[in-house]
Amino acid sequence: MSVSALLQTQLATASLFLSTPTTRTPTILLLIASFGSSLHHPVTTFFYLAVLNGAASDAAVSIGTLGFIQGLGGTVGGPLVGWALDRYGPFVPIVVTAAACSMGCLWRGMADSLWQLQMGAVLNGVGVNLWSVVMGHLVKSFDHKLRSEVLSGIAVQLAVVQIAGKALFPIAEYALRNIVGVTDDLLRYRLHMGVCTAFCFYGTVALCWDRDNLRARWSDAHLVKDGTINMRSVKYKQKQSDILDNDLEEGAAARNCRAELQDHVCLPLVPSHHSTNRTHQSTSVEMMEIPSNCHASHKATKNIHNNADYDQSNRQPDQIHKQQSQPFIDTIESTNNCQINPSPMKPTQPDKYQNEHVMTTIIFTVALLVQSLSNTILTVLWPLIVHDRFHLSAQTFGVLTFISSLASMGAMASFPVVERKVGRVRCAAGGFGVAALLGVVFCISTFGGVVENSEVSHRMYDRLEGSKRNLVSPESRSFDVTSIEEDVSAFLLPWRNRNMALPKTGQHTFARNNVHDNLHSFFADYSVAREDYNATSNISSGNRHRIDKIVDNDQSTQQPYLWHALSAIALHSSLSFIEPSIKSIFSIVTASPSDSLAQESAPKLGFTMGFMTTIANIGGMIGNIAGTWMYKLSNDNESVLYGNIFVRGGSLAFFVSALLLGASSLCIWGLDEPIHSRVIQGPSVGSPFNEANCCDVEDRSEISDDSESLRDGCCLSLRERETNHVLKCE
Repeated sequence: MSVSALLQTQLATASLFLSTPTTRTPTILLLIASFGSSLHHPVTTFFYLAVLNGAASDAAVSIGTLGFIQGLGGTVGGPLVGWALDRYGPFVPIVVTAAACSMGCLWRGMADSLWQLQMGAVLNGVGVNLWSVVMGHLVKSFDHKLRSEVLSGIAVQLAVVQIAGKALFPIAEYALRNIVGVTDDLLRYRLHMGVCTAFCFYGTVALCWDRDNLRARWSDAHLVKDGTINMRSVKYKQKQSDILDNDLEEGAAARNCRAELQDHVCLPLVPSHHSTNRTHQSTSVEMMEIPSNCHASHKATKNIHNNADYDQSNRQPDQIHKQQSQPFIDTIESTNNCQINPSPMKPTQPDKYQNEHVMTTIIFTVALLVQSLSNTILTVLWPLIVHDRFHLSAQTFGVLTFISSLASMGAMASFPVVERKVGRVRCAAGGFGVAALLGVVFCISTFGGVVENSEVSHRMYDRLEGSKRNLVSPESRSFDVTSIEEDVSAFLLPWRNRNMALPKTGQHTFARNNVHDNLHSFFADYSVAREDYNATSNISSGNRHRIDKIVDNDQSTQQPYLWHALSAIALHSSLSFIEPSIKSIFSIVTASPSDSLAQESAPKLGFTMGFMTTIANIGGMIGNIAGTWMYKLSNDNESVLYGNIFVRGGSLAFFVSALLLGASSLCIWGLDEPIHSRVIQGPSVGSPFNEANCCDVEDRSEISDDSESLRDGCCLSLRERETNHVLKCE
């Protein structure tokens, strides 16, 4: 598929959402809420650090706790909003979550302490379910054949508005600082955080205004043809069965069958276990093993096809049609009342399919958990890394997130194309593998090589506060530094905090005449900078611009910025790619409507979307707590200079997530392509027909989408010829 076709598909998906009355307002609400959140996304971590006003490593744990509380609200609320979506429709859960989101953003923006931030996290934990309930509503509103397009389409649309918001953040930050004159960092951060409230509040009012459309029945699905969305309604000459009319998901897909009910009956194929020719098998009428009281009705059906000597020349067309269609109707009514005896040749097939289905569900559940965990670790720790390690401002980090969002949008937009080329499972497995590889590259580029030189330079930068400091050696616990300039004490202070041995003379004191020699020895022993003492000794505590110039002129400290930015953007893009991929497969595997009543199909899908949100939130909770804990553990480790690059400076969390992504890729790679759970379920109570007893997986997979069958609950079954000839009753 070309780029133009890709853009056409995305535009058609957006038009589909906005042209359908039941999905128009929820889609607009989700887009403007995402736009508002993206306006303050680059500054959120900086706002937390300013409010907490503590050490970065200690504040990281508190930030992880806030994320855990918010994720807990999503975990508990995910199934509840899914149940409410099925029970009451989309209006109630969307309004509740949108109102909670607006109140949570307002409370958080006015917070002055940790407990107030935690209270805001509780409200936002309820509001975060807005994304899941709207996406569940969109998935329920359209056919399952559109599942990948719907999930990818809404993801791309969200990425577009988020890119717009992140692109405006540097401009807003510059305007507040230089034009409006808001120089206080915390006040400026509060203004950024509070702007999201207005968008969510507007969306809540719009929902109440459009409540009539949201309380209506879900619209019929639009059909997909040749990879594009065909937004046209399909009319039928004859009403379909009650099962198909009530099935919001499967019924719309079955309408794509071009057969007319008065011409022929399209039913799933019952394979012949004694036939070796699949070509003849596809057009033959075969019978399962049924009770004797049903033979009469089947014999009547057989006589219809074998009575070639019947003279129709003197019959009226309506009489011919009545004569042809009535025996089929009688046969279907008769056989629907018969109990089918499955063939004794395959008594364990349903159990086999059920076991495979359970294993597939478990694997994709764990994969969704790992994806959410890895994405949370990157989202939470990336701003901490650029703040602690590279000392980038919120404005610079906003530019990085803008570029990352552009790359992520391209990755999500390419997902349907890649999926159609390689298949659902291979697409997901490959995405996890690439993400694992990029996670390792991120660790090496960010925490390896000459990065520690840049880190030490910036730590020296932080210590230049213009005040004298008393140094205490590990042995004497006293140190005379009154005659040493402030910049020297600022250089040595970080290493005292790490309990590292300081360079000393015989009497454990520094004198002015040997400062040059001691500093030169210090730099040589610990490799804290590449400049010699002649360049660094001229730096005073108040000359910050001088330090910036030295750091910028050192080419070795510029490379980590570039490699870190590229690897972080690539890792974020790969994680964004596999999110709709794994959710698309997961929704197909776990959306398990029963065979007894097809109207139960659509409601169960809403609970499935809520369940996916719960799994994702659990992964986010684990990522917040475990990620920040591992970041603090590895960041405070004494191996920051000489240790392994995968356990120092905060890299441990990313290395663990890379291992989990690689293991998930290997597990997914061995799975088969998913089949909708309706096809692989075993017999259900009260259901006279079950497809698992009628056909093999191989036979079902050969049925193309263009010749999709109409299921009518009959133990007889026919299938269209692969040449699309119509099988007529004669």
